[in-house]
Amino acid sequence: MRKLHGLIAVASLLLSSLLAAETLRTAAQDSAPKFIRNPGGASTGISIEIMQEISRLDPGIRFSGGNDFLPLKRIEKMLENGEIDVFFGFIRSAEREKQYVFIDPPLYFVSDVLVARRDDPIDIRHLEELKALGDKGVVLIAKGVSQGDQLKKMDIQIDDGGRSLETNLQKLVNGRGRFAFQSEIEMKTAIRIGPQAFRDQLRILPARFNTGGRYIAFSRKVPPATISRVQAALDRLEDNGTLSRIYAKYAQ
Repeated sequence: MRKLHGLIAVASLLLSSLLAAETLRTAAQDSAPKFIRNPGGASTGISIEIMQEISRLDPGIRFSGGNDFLPLKRIEKMLENGEIDVFFGFIRSAEREKQYVFIDPPLYFVSDVLVARRDDPIDIRHLEELKALGDKGVVLIAKGVSQGDQLKKMDIQIDDGGRSLETNLQKLVNGRGRFAFQSEIEMKTAIRIGPQAFRDQLRILPARFNTGGRYIAFSRKVPPATISRVQAALDRLEDNGTLSRIYAKYAQ
């Protein structure tokens, strides 16, 4: 069955090469290594490399907007309205399933982590423990990320005024919050490439939360035939190990 699935994917890609070229509009989120800003140059990162591989397999599919970094809430609204066609790297949720078209497989799997200051001996094993801390356990969340909605529903005190993870880690260093919360790969990247104070003064707590995938999401205005072409290429990238190799490159 797997072999048949692969043959179908190959046939779809060959057929797509005979179709008209299409350019899919997208956008970038300030969340390295999913997207990495390169001042004076094109952006890079996991999502950018996967787009490039899809275009390599199906030269008729191109992507524009990968250098346009926008706030997450704006990306969500633009995708819903059809102002952009696709986004690489969304968390999949019941609410988003109503707004967008998601395809499998996920680009990669990741867990969320809490970061605290090194001089704070606290250990958190379950997110429910944060509620009991009240205003002594404020969690810093990047504006618009879905983890913020999760913690709000749990009546955990959050501060989502920071526009980026880097902003929140700096606030944590400065004592303006007790924890920061986001995906492990983004935390590790931000700490590694950020100021020395991040590495000297912050630590990732041992527990892992919300393990799940990051997905490609399409506007519902994108034709099903176009989505099928991207689906066929994505299947190939999973089958030949490219998705795993790209993720491993950035997960060091």
